[in-house]
Amino acid sequence: WWFILYFLAATLIAQLLFSLLYEWLHEKKFWTSGIRQQVWAVGAFLLSSITFTSIFVGSRQVTRLLARPSQFTDLKAVATTKIWPNVLTTVAELNPSSLDSVVGQLGGYFLLTLSIIGILLTLKTSEEREGWLHMISLLFFGAGIGILLWYNWAGKSAGVLLLALVVLAAAVACIYFMIRKMDKLPHLNLTYVVLFGIWLGITLWSTRNGVRFTLLIVPPLAMGVGFFCGIVYNSLTAAASHGLGVGKNIVRAIVFALLLLFLFFPTNHIERGYRLGAGSVPSMNDAWYDTLTKIKDESKPNAIITSWWDFGHWFKAIADRPVTFDGGSQNRPQAHWVGKLFLTPDEKVSFGILRMLDCGANKAFDEVDSVLHDIPKSVDVINQIIVKDRKGASAVLTAEGFEADKIENVLQYTHCTPPEAFVIASDDMIGKGGVWGHFGAWDFNRAEMVFKTRNLERMGALAVLQSDFNLSLEEAEKIYREILSEDTNRWIAQWPGYVGGPQNCDVRDDVIACLIGTPSGSFPLLFDRNTLNATIPTNDGALHPNTLIYLEDGDVKRKEYDQSTIGFSVMLVPSGDGFVAFLADPLQAGSIFSQMFHYGGQGLKCYKPFDSRQQITGGRIYMYKVDWECKL
Repeated sequence: WWFILYFLAATLIAQLLFSLLYEWLHEKKFWTSGIRQQVWAVGAFLLSSITFTSIFVGSRQVTRLLARPSQFTDLKAVATTKIWPNVLTTVAELNPSSLDSVVGQLGGYFLLTLSIIGILLTLKTSEEREGWLHMISLLFFGAGIGILLWYNWAGKSAGVLLLALVVLAAAVACIYFMIRKMDKLPHLNLTYVVLFGIWLGITLWSTRNGVRFTLLIVPPLAMGVGFFCGIVYNSLTAAASHGLGVGKNIVRAIVFALLLLFLFFPTNHIERGYRLGAGSVPSMNDAWYDTLTKIKDESKPNAIITSWWDFGHWFKAIADRPVTFDGGSQNRPQAHWVGKLFLTPDEKVSFGILRMLDCGANKAFDEVDSVLHDIPKSVDVINQIIVKDRKGASAVLTAEGFEADKIENVLQYTHCTPPEAFVIASDDMIGKGGVWGHFGAWDFNRAEMVFKTRNLERMGALAVLQSDFNLSLEEAEKIYREILSEDTNRWIAQWPGYVGGPQNCDVRDDVIACLIGTPSGSFPLLFDRNTLNATIPTNDGALHPNTLIYLEDGDVKRKEYDQSTIGFSVMLVPSGDGFVAFLADPLQAGSIFSQMFHYGGQGLKCYKPFDSRQQITGGRIYMYKVDWECKL
């Protein structure tokens, strides 16, 4: 909401500055009754905003107002203000959009041009309606038709160029008018030009930070088109009726019909939107509803649901249970912990993370870091203690120099007895595997390297890398070059996902033969069940997957290959009387998520199957209840 406050404040201040300029040029003084009235208006607006914001949403929101613009510009920055991962880098609504795409969604350059012209035409005096307004309106009317023709005939670049020329012509005309009519300046109304001009310009610019901000352009766009139609309607009807001697009602009807044709221009976008909506399938369906209702009916009110954040609002609304995080809290440290909970192949690590989250979210880390004041080291200490019992965790903290009261402060958030807990692994998380896997694999040491060197020159950065990270000069040089040349997100942590869907396999005696399809082609995989050897025959000899994940005696097994590997891992999953194969990043193959989803929880000791359903789309939902008494 804060941007509305800024726009309104800017409008009031612009009016005040304009009045100050006029008073100085014509009266050679500043403090007049009109200036005092405007100063009081600005002060009353800001004071009342601060007061009522403090009352209704808290004083903290007031203090955060000053930081909001910089936070918006750094919305998707990585390791600039913190070394925790920035989840907003992966939110689809925050993907940047091109100007052509945004304007296309709004109805095209023609409609945008009408809006800009309409906003500029509000810069007028009441005394000048019969003179300059007619000429400017007709000029802009012709220019608008020209833009329509150029845009359709000459391509988008020509349309953009002509739009810029029209805006420039409007600015020149307005400036010329103000110079010639200085005695009329007190009557100039800047309100609409400043307010809607700022709103339209900044929201158009804001789409560089996310396509979702296209929504914010609609109000000023609609107002501008309304201004254009109203001013042109009044001007043309008055001019035509007076100059041609035609009845006003006839002229009004003709002008109204012409303007209506302009507003019908974007109907192709409406039709496209209708087709898109009619062909969409809701993400919420009976399978999700029944699964979440089962939790509501068979769990205690304080039970906690953990999954990736996307559907968190569903979980709260339908299951009526709290969640680890959701769309309103996704950009918090929980993103790392939940990602790691699913990415690790070690159930003990996953169990320890979940217990910590359900005992106190990220408070255990906060307590540790309040003593160590070193984020990477604090994360490392958390990773050590969550896999130990209470006594072992206490010993680790003692060795790190924690006093008894501090140890207890930490352990209450890592080794409590949590409420009931449920974990969901659903098919949508396969496509998002690279995202939550990225946050789960987050390298805090690398993130801190970026954070500490981001504003330093070369020599300063090398000095920090050597002193703070114990690197040699050669290692520091290498790291510094990588930080400068590579994508920051990808350099800190890879994006371990799944490649394609299930691949059918044939069983030939003791050999399982699969044809693995990839975007760059297909290759055969042969797995000998006697020797547990997986090979990929090629003209240059046999290659191997990095790891092979398979099921044996109800447990998920993992075999690693050190030489002649292809860079990916293969999961063999029983399916009916045969097998299917999945290609995945080595970090993702055999992960807890893979064990939950692809292997149905076989071999897991603390995650007990609670529910499993197939959606109408064919994808499955697996629900697990956590056994807090289990021993690993």
